[in-house]
Amino acid sequence: MIFFRWMVRIALCGWMTVHAAHPTSSTLTEKKTKTPFATTTTSSFLRGGAPVLSKTKKINNVGPRFNNNNKNNNKIKTRLPVGTAPVSSQIFNLIKTIVGAGVLGLPAGMVASFAVAHHDSLSATLVPSMICLLAIGALAAYAFCLIGTLCEQTQSTTYREVWKNTVGPQTAWIPAVACTAVTVCSCIAYSMILGTMVPELLQSILNGFNFMGHKNGVLTALTVFLLLPLCLLRNLSSLAPFSLLGIGGMVYTGLAMQVQHWKGSYPPAMYTSVKSTSASPAILLSMLSTAYMAHYNAPKIYWELQDDKKRDFNKVVGASFAGSMGLMTLIAGTGLATFGVHSASVILSNYNDPWMRVAKWAVALSLICSYPLAFTGVRDGILEYVKPAQRDASFVPVTVSALAIITGIAMTLTNLQTLLAVGGATWGNAVIYLFPAMMFISNENKKAPKDRKSVIGVYAMALTGLALGVVGTSQAIA
Repeated sequence: MIFFRWMVRIALCGWMTVHAAHPTSSTLTEKKTKTPFATTTTSSFLRGGAPVLSKTKKINNVGPRFNNNNKNNNKIKTRLPVGTAPVSSQIFNLIKTIVGAGVLGLPAGMVASFAVAHHDSLSATLVPSMICLLAIGALAAYAFCLIGTLCEQTQSTTYREVWKNTVGPQTAWIPAVACTAVTVCSCIAYSMILGTMVPELLQSILNGFNFMGHKNGVLTALTVFLLLPLCLLRNLSSLAPFSLLGIGGMVYTGLAMQVQHWKGSYPPAMYTSVKSTSASPAILLSMLSTAYMAHYNAPKIYWELQDDKKRDFNKVVGASFAGSMGLMTLIAGTGLATFGVHSASVILSNYNDPWMRVAKWAVALSLICSYPLAFTGVRDGILEYVKPAQRDASFVPVTVSALAIITGIAMTLTNLQTLLAVGGATWGNAVIYLFPAMMFISNENKKAPKDRKSVIGVYAMALTGLALGVVGTSQAIA
């Protein structure tokens, strides 16, 4: 009898254990006990172990996100990157992305836009140029913030994905092609600047050779023996430390230009009847679109932030664009104030002193180390249209052919100002102003009327970008 009682107790305990771990419909009416931590069932305490949680707290912004906007209300998991970067790191990265080769051509663009025959003072060119530089910088910062807002609202991690989730997947190839074209223009500009500065630097240390008379040969050798091996690297993490030279080199360049200007090392700029009266501000405005180009990286900057992304992203954008505008004002304004209408297509070509020679070496080394990073965008944009199974085999052929085409174009073009103006007027204006406006307006139209925000300012930005594109392109190629 005692044995029978123990068997019944053991069976009952076993049934209660299984029943608590796997509740059925009959357990839905069990009495629930509230605790400060979670909601538990009384059956879980009968085992003398840890309570079984029947409901947990919802944790936001960690791990996978879920989208319930499908017809069957099934949860579709979209994994978002986990942010680990502090605000200061992202500010540095964004300034490094913005302030690049484009700033070296701005003085010549300012001359082409505002320096005309009847102007006999420097302020007639410098003041409106600085106003344009600051105004376009503020507008570009506003558009950058719009992309960050769309990344949060649509849970998108790339520029193309933002378009896909707002405008539609059928036309997602349009921003992809535009972003690839932007990186192509950047690589061509890098090659043109290297083709100008490297022969000068080699000539300064090897006077017995005529490097200046064989610029295309120097660029070809540089591309084959240095740029191509770097672009063929599968992992570019080893080049990351050298990217620090970008900011450091530009800061040193700006300060050295200031020192040479105030020392009077170069003759004052002489405003004579050198330029015709056909100058157009649209040229500088288009070049500034190229100079401020970083918007395809906005989703990456947004999701890499580690804390409050909405709050910190605006801090990053404000500080980065303010710092970039200050650095561009320093370099472009000083170059224009020193050389005026005689400003070269690459402003560093006007200088020939030991201090600026150091700046040229720093900029050249920075461009060489940054070249593979920019070229990755070109190659990835091309490989995106190759079948996934064939991408690995196409890596080397695409790299070699794309680099050869870019180098050939750089040898053909002689004016960096024209490249920056055309690139900024077309792809630059589209990626910075037009596409973000289209994505924002499309996203707002999908919301309920009470939740929609005013899009008047966004429409104005889109029309501004469109007008700058049409006028800038016509003036740049005229």
